[in-house]
Amino acid sequence: MSICKVDDQIAIEVKGIKKNYGHLQALRGVDLKVVKGEIVALIGDNGAGKSTLAKIICGAIQKSEGELYFWGEKTDVQSINHAHKIGVFTVYQDLSLAPDLPVSDNLFLGREIMRNGFLGKLGVLDRKTMRNESKKALAAL
Repeated sequence: MSICKVDDQIAIEVKGIKKNYGHLQALRGVDLKVVKGEIVALIGDNGAGKSTLAKIICGAIQKSEGELYFWGEKTDVQSINHAHKIGVFTVYQDLSLAPDLPVSDNLFLGREIMRNGFLGKLGVLDRKTMRNESKKALAAL
């Protein structure tokens, strides 16, 4: 279901995506286009393949068949880190959130921004940058 459409530039396109786990067919040829600025909701019963599709797009699992395009370029997302490099990030369901952490820390879980210099080498987070980037991301929604 499309709620907000900014222009017609296709950001993400999936064609004929299939995912098999042995004889179990989790996805049976999914086609989807997401236009720049569009907000898309995937809804369906448990076991319908929503999470599987999201994990394929973000590089957490590999597709069995089909094609992925990001900004018009055919791409095989090899890993979550590869997805991050091409600008694909995932915010997981609330069960995967850390309720005791602020929103910015949750958005940057697993890809925290470190302070420059010696403090960064000691593992000190750049919380100001993380807060500012989070504010921008949330404002864009």
